[in-house]
Amino acid sequence: MSHEVNISDATLGRWKQQCRAMEIDEVKGLRALRDENAHLKRIADEPVSNIEVLKRANSRKW
Repeated sequence: MSHEVNISDATLGRWKQQCRAMEIDEVKGLRALRDENAHLKRIADEPVSNIEVLKRANSRKW
């Protein structure tokens, strides 16, 4: 399996060992952190121009 995803057998073994020691709540928390990190990366990748447009829109007095 490790060869299918291009990771070494040692890395796969270490991950399995770490995950066995984790509680279910810890796994869920880790998954939530990964999802949040992916979301933040998408936000950070937005072009600066989009951010400037939003700043201008928010600065207007309605």
